[in-house]
Amino acid sequence: MTQATEAPTTGRAANRVRKRQEYIDTAIRIVLNGGLEALTMQALAREMGAAVGTAYTYFASKSALVAELQVLAIGRLTTTFNDAAPRWQAEMGRLDAKGKAEAGLTLLVEFAVRVPKALRDDFFLQQLLLTDGGRSIMAEDQATVSEAADSWMKIIDERLSEAADAGVLDKANKAQRASKFAATLNGASLFNNLPEGTVKDLDGFTRSLMVDLLSAWGGDAKRLTRSAAKAAAAADKSKLAAPALA
Repeated sequence: MTQATEAPTTGRAANRVRKRQEYIDTAIRIVLNGGLEALTMQALAREMGAAVGTAYTYFASKSALVAELQVLAIGRLTTTFNDAAPRWQAEMGRLDAKGKAEAGLTLLVEFAVRVPKALRDDFFLQQLLLTDGGRSIMAEDQATVSEAADSWMKIIDERLSEAADAGVLDKANKAQRASKFAATLNGASLFNNLPEGTVKDLDGFTRSLMVDLLSAWGGDAKRLTRSAAKAAAAADKSKLAAPALA
């Protein structure tokens, strides 16, 4: 008797989860094709062949939907990095304690260099959301985005702390290093939106820029440059991979 009453409920729940994912996939396609301004609840419902009211039963507002897309984009990039980093480090060969700490940083840089080409849709979506200035996400929906962003910043902070503990970077003046590191990488990545060739050897420019930053924090420029070259060679051997967004 119990099984007979639970089965339909479970089926309805599974169908709702599947349908909700279809809404998310459709929203991603709309954003990738037309930008955030093209994503409205009306446009989403139209693409889904549903009433607008039905769309609102899955997402309370466009803000809530965009927040979910932001969380998804950050999560996919974080997961992809966590998968790639150990593979890349293994390709870099035997490293001493300082070498491992340096690799922790240069692999982050190499990931940022590779993402715009290897994961174009993920990168494009994330850049759209980062440069939106918060216009599409209301204050009440910011918490979930902040939590996802914190998970990425934690990775950066941990690697910077490990580098300081290993003597790769100075231990003094560590305040906001993770934010400065991320801001510099994000700034360099924006050049990918310019016509190709605007910045000569953008990949090399990004690696050099980050070596300069880390050197200002006490890093050995020659060692970091060698580590960056090893990270690039490792990434050439073991490509980034992620499933299609939508």
